Amino acid sequence: MAGVDFAELAADIAAEMRSITTVQAEIDQLDIRIQRLYLDADPDQIVQTAPGVGPVLAPTIHGLFGDPHRFASLAAARAFTGLVPDTNQSGLSQAPPRPTKAGDPGLRTALFMAADLARQTDPTMAAKYRRLVVERKLHHNSVACHLAAALATRTVACLRTGTPYQIRGLDGQAITAAQGRVLCQRLRLQPHERPRPPRRQPEAGQATSEVAQRLTA
Repeated sequence: MAGVDFAELAADIAAEMRSITTVQAEIDQLDIRIQRLYLDADPDQIVQTAPGVGPVLAPTIHGLFGDPHRFASLAAARAFTGLVPDTNQSGLSQAPPRPTKAGDPGLRTALFMAADLARQTDPTMAAKYRRLVVERKLHHNSVACHLAAALATRTVACLRTGTPYQIRGLDGQAITAAQGRVLCQRLRLQPHERPRPPRRQPEAGQATSEVAQRLTA
């Protein structure tokens, strides 16, 4: 390549790599600090026992929920997430229910992500997902919000009682995560079972975005 000073290019790349290494080292230190603070707040790692919740989402969910005993009831904890439906009624018309979006948007996003993973391990979540999509014809994102609210309620209940999350089969019997994944696989939707989206022209100027962005609005 004519005109390319490879020595200068190599120096630039080396400088960028040093910057990346420095930033990554800071991220690693923050991860260690976050995990230490999470273990101080949740020494039994109860939040992390919930399906779909790993070492990244657990500190987020616990930290944003705070003390689980501060809620008067599980319904209050669920309302705190902003994932409960809020139906806007006016005269004779009634708009479709949407999440209230009260509370912290980061909590909603973390629960949404966890719930979408939980339905692959917890058969009760998988069965609810199937029912809402097949019978009620709800969109995936709407169903995931329903599951996120349920996961939030169960997680707070576990924190309040100090007991780990227990995955159960559809008969109510306790099962392992591996057994749950087998059952969830049987409940998976086939492409033909999903409702077809209605054909409509978007309104002028209507913007589209990912569900995580809408949840943080």
